[in-house]
Amino acid sequence: QAASKHIIENDSLPIIEAVFNIANLRAKDIMIPRLEMDVLDINDSMESIIKKIIETGHSRFLVIDEDMSDILGVFHSKDLIHYVSNPEEFSLRDQLRRAYFVPEIKHLDGLMYEMRLHQSHMAIVVDEFTNVVGIVTLEMIVEQIVGEIEDDIKGRPLDDQEAIKGAVDPHYRQIVGDKQLMIKVKDQGIGIPKDKIETVTLPFE
Repeated sequence: QAASKHIIENDSLPIIEAVFNIANLRAKDIMIPRLEMDVLDINDSMESIIKKIIETGHSRFLVIDEDMSDILGVFHSKDLIHYVSNPEEFSLRDQLRRAYFVPEIKHLDGLMYEMRLHQSHMAIVVDEFTNVVGIVTLEMIVEQIVGEIEDDIKGRPLDDQEAIKGAVDPHYRQIVGDKQLMIKVKDQGIGIPKDKIETVTLPFE
């Protein structure tokens, strides 16, 4: 009725309806189920951990100690910068954030409020017996309101990408293209296509 009387814009109506609808949804309705979760094992080598982070493209991971019932915390991929800067003294355990657990029957409106309150972007969903059954992210809740959001690996800040790629390939560099770079490329005798390009890969010693 508000839309028909031009009290609110028609374009705003779906979002307003979605805000009210999330009050009827629970964590179990939108969660990523346990069997589909990508987790890191504290006992794995850093090489295999970095490989998994790159392959999955997530920004946050649950870290377990061999078994899903033993969750140690949450690791943010941007903290790989500490590994890049000092791999010998890097400790994955020291970089973990506290895990936030919620019951599977938790309503999404209350969950969103609590996640903001705890400054947590990921919640571990448990059943009535405290068994882990899945995860819910703040982004997943927001998507219930505004629709699908671009995958976070595409929108990840540049320093996150450099941290991950630099950890795997020490010769990797991210450079802003400019006239001086084009001169350097020509000096190296490297041919550049005349078509519009956005990325140039060069070997660095």
